[in-house]
Amino acid sequence: MNYSGADLVLNSRPVNYRRFPVVSETSTNSRYRPRSSDYIDYFYSHLRKWESETSVISSVAEIQKHRSFVSIVNIGELAIPLILDELRVEPSLLFLVLPRITNEDPVSLSDRGNIKSMVDAWLAWGERNGF
Repeated sequence: MNYSGADLVLNSRPVNYRRFPVVSETSTNSRYRPRSSDYIDYFYSHLRKWESETSVISSVAEIQKHRSFVSIVNIGELAIPLILDELRVEPSLLFLVLPRITNEDPVSLSDRGNIKSMVDAWLAWGERNGF
């Protein structure tokens, strides 16, 4: 891949920074069926697009309707380690993808509205579930 100088850094990480989670490619129920590790590039491409195009949107519902958000959801279980890794680096609304993939929600009612607490709940969920 060729990147212009303007694309080289996102949140202080190189655009082509890769993490290689140990997951089974057949474990996803998603409509997107990746070959080898191309889902990682797919994930980060859509993450960058989603972050840049929704940074000025205040409606969570609108943020979740974004095409790249939906694309990340469609990666399925393969995206979970990548999402949790991103949340460890920087808490963000990316955690909103997780309930759609997992059909779970570990966030307590008292933590709703507190992004840091909501992210922490998902990170704890990830540890309990082997991510």
